[in-house]
Amino acid sequence: MKAKIAVSMVALMVVAYVMADIIAFGSYVVSNASTATPAQFTNASFQVRAMTLRGMGRSGSPRTTNTTTVWVGPMSGNDLQPYSVDPGSEVVIQAPPGHWIDMSNWWFDVTTANDGLIVIYQ
Repeated sequence: MKAKIAVSMVALMVVAYVMADIIAFGSYVVSNASTATPAQFTNASFQVRAMTLRGMGRSGSPRTTNTTTVWVGPMSGNDLQPYSVDPGSEVVIQAPPGHWIDMSNWWFDVTTANDGLIVIYQ
C-alpha cells in the first residue's frame, strides 16, 4: 500500500512539473499615480515562467483602458523600461527555458497618472 502511495505521489509531481507551463497561477491589477517614478510590479519576491501584461487597469480598474502607453522592464529608474504596452493591447514576456522571472524585479512607468496594467502570471 505504501509503495502505491509513493508511486502516486511521484506521478503527481511529474504531471505538475510537466503541466506547469500551461497552468495559470494568478493575476492582479496595478496602477501608478506618479509620472516621475516607476512603480514596482510587487514588493513580494515570487517567480513565474511567463507574464501577460494588458494595457488596462487605469486607477486600479481592470475594465478601464489606459490613456497612454505604459513602459515595463527590469529596471527601476525613470525612463529606463524597454517594453511598451499600448492602451488596450497585450504583451507576453516569457523566461527562457529552465529560468524564471522574479516579479519583484520588474517595474512600470506611466506618462499619464493612474494608468496601469493587468498582470497575469504563470
